[in-house]
Amino acid sequence: MRKIIILIGVSLLILFSCYIVFDDSSLTREEKEYLKHKKEIVFVSQINYPPFEFLSDRLESSGMMVELARLMSTEFGFESRFINTTFARAQQMILNGEADVLTSFFFSEERNKKFNFTKVVFEIPASIFVKQDNDDIKKLSDLHGKRVAIQKGDYAIDFIKSKGIRIDLIETDDFIMATNKLIKGEVEAVIGDDQIIFYYLSRNNLVSELKVVGEPLYIGENCMATRKSEKILVSILNKGINLAKKKGYLDSINRKWIGERVTFAKYMKKFFGLMLIPLSILLLIVFVFWIWNLNLRKRVEERTKQLSEKNKELALNNSKLNAILSASPDGIGVMNMNMELVFISDKLAKMYKIEPEKKFEYLNKNITDFVDESYRDKMMKNISDIFEGKKYWNLSEYLVRDAYGEQFWVEVSSSLLYDDAQKPYGILFVERDCTERKRIEQQLLDYNEKLKENNRALNELKTKEEEANIAKSNFLAIISHELRTPLNGVLGLLELIHKDPERFNEFFPVILSSGEQLRVLINDISDLTKVEQGKLELVEKRFSISNFINEIVSYAKIKIQDSNLELVVDIEQFEGYLEGDAVRLRQVVYNLINNAIKYTDNGFVKVVIRKLFENDKIMRIYFEVTDTGIGISPNDIDNIFKPFKRLDGSYTKKRYGSGIGLYISKAILNMMNSNINVESEVGKGSKFYFKLDLKRSIPDSEIKEEISDEIFNLKALVVDDNKINLFVAENMLAKLGVAVDFAENGMVAIEKVSNNHYDFIMMDLQMPEMDGLEATRRILDMGKDVKIFAMTANVYKDDIQKALNAGMVDFCPKPFTLSFLKSLLSRHFK
Repeated sequence: MRKIIILIGVSLLILFSCYIVFDDSSLTREEKEYLKHKKEIVFVSQINYPPFEFLSDRLESSGMMVELARLMSTEFGFESRFINTTFARAQQMILNGEADVLTSFFFSEERNKKFNFTKVVFEIPASIFVKQDNDDIKKLSDLHGKRVAIQKGDYAIDFIKSKGIRIDLIETDDFIMATNKLIKGEVEAVIGDDQIIFYYLSRNNLVSELKVVGEPLYIGENCMATRKSEKILVSILNKGINLAKKKGYLDSINRKWIGERVTFAKYMKKFFGLMLIPLSILLLIVFVFWIWNLNLRKRVEERTKQLSEKNKELALNNSKLNAILSASPDGIGVMNMNMELVFISDKLAKMYKIEPEKKFEYLNKNITDFVDESYRDKMMKNISDIFEGKKYWNLSEYLVRDAYGEQFWVEVSSSLLYDDAQKPYGILFVERDCTERKRIEQQLLDYNEKLKENNRALNELKTKEEEANIAKSNFLAIISHELRTPLNGVLGLLELIHKDPERFNEFFPVILSSGEQLRVLINDISDLTKVEQGKLELVEKRFSISNFINEIVSYAKIKIQDSNLELVVDIEQFEGYLEGDAVRLRQVVYNLINNAIKYTDNGFVKVVIRKLFENDKIMRIYFEVTDTGIGISPNDIDNIFKPFKRLDGSYTKKRYGSGIGLYISKAILNMMNSNINVESEVGKGSKFYFKLDLKRSIPDSEIKEEISDEIFNLKALVVDDNKINLFVAENMLAKLGVAVDFAENGMVAIEKVSNNHYDFIMMDLQMPEMDGLEATRRILDMGKDVKIFAMTANVYKDDIQKALNAGMVDFCPKPFTLSFLKSLLSRHFK
């Protein structure tokens, strides 16, 4: 009997040890040191979030979460201070370091990136509230286009966006303001936490005003939260929550503010708690009875007890599982070792658009049937690694297909399931739809790639701009040199003539050559400007091809006279007339001849002109200029046709030039539907050639205009504000027998015309007080019968057209020659 009593005592000790649990609420040394140095913990709460937190009539912080915080302060012995503000401001205070703990905050993955959350304190469902007489809104999709009030910063805003529902959002500082807007009819619905809104309605006798429609949208996990860096503080808060649960404080707080909501699980837990001691005594009696009973009876009773306990455990686990599945926002499933589905949660079925009544038809199907073919190998590899023990847990993303074959993205976390014998029997997996996140990620990747492309383009533009600036600087230096060299010849020799007039005939050819060099340079710069502005134009006229070729040969002979080079001419016999811009074509060939002579020290320059093809409509002509000069390297061939580029950086007296001749020549030929080609070898010479199609002209008698040498008995008025221009014009016109009068601007010209008769007027366009265009219009308005010629350095088409529109009949470009004036007067007075 004594042994039986000892056995009963030992059994009682084992049973009552169920009440002794590991104390997970004790603070560590590090946590105690933290509180010691911290001295005060600042809690921030919402002003109006009853019953969890609000500002009481006495303006004190109150509510369930505030009481929990005060309990922690008392139990752990730290000073606490409470601040009440709006929900949005409370979050900002935590992030800014103005407060330590946010007393009430729903957990979400997005918020978890910025805040550190404690374990869940309360689970709070969120629902749609409407007025009692509203029958239009019955489910979430009915909110589309409706005015809906939601507390500013609440998780419901992110939830609505994730579901693709477009609402007319009205944000309020708290749920109470949102509820009042609904009661007043300012909005059509409110999305909020059930307990907060019901608490407010019941306290103010407003329950009959509103109703809940549909199922809860989600179950909110109400936690406390800190800054991301406050890991120790979160650990202290979690131990405070454990302590409150362990000692029953949390249940007391819940009953005080809300009242106990009895569920089957709670009832069973309470029932077993009250019956634990009587059952323990009963079990002891049964145990002693087993000892006294036969061995077979003892085994049967023991087995019966084991089965009973197992059933209770299974029932409790099933209840917990259903609660987890209902609260989880994700889809949950289980597969066996053959990768066949053995469980599908309602939310997982909804995600794959599986109708509830057909959910069981998908059991025993292989999990890979739902995965897009491009991701099946990846899933097979991950599942195989888990089965083989290479991984205990896995997080992956897959492209899957729903029951209707539509693709979407899921994020899947999975882990191995073990039975009581620790043998694996399947895999638990949790899926979340991440299609929207993947779409945004792809947009960000595309945007990032576009930024890279833009940066590359900007860098290329910057490099080209820097190269252009360097080239322009070099070009300006070259042009400056080209201008100064002939200008020095003109000014220097004129000074010598002034001191020694007898040497005029000696110096005059040099002065004339320098002036011609200046004129060519200015024409090149003018052509360059026209090309870059797209204003270079061709003037097609009838010309004699034989005369044109004779001019080319004569020019080449004259240019090569002062060199040691041989001129080789290979030209066919040409006859007839062609249509084209002979002036521009001559400019191209002259430029090629000049370059060949310039860059050749010894040997020859060869000019080839041949007829490739002809019929009654066109003649195709081949032009070639070859030299035995310095040649061009392959790297420089492309550069010689670019503006502001020269063959090299050297500059000698022999190889003067602006470096823009080839660029202009290429532009002219392109306008003529041709292109210039080059073949060259350094040290051996170069060959430039092109082909050109010219229209044939109807053959008729050749018309030759000969300018008479007779004197013009005319009277002219020259209008220019530059005295040198007046001096040159006076002397040239005097040589032609023209009496000249002068005016320095447009106003003086009008006065002189009103008092005198002139046969023609040479009018500068740009002058002070009154320009030439305005003066021309006023003179013609006076009814004077006089021809007015534009005398200008601006020879662009727009400027010429402006002069013609003003009433001028012809133009005289500066600088002009005596032969040009002869031709101009002959056209209008002979």
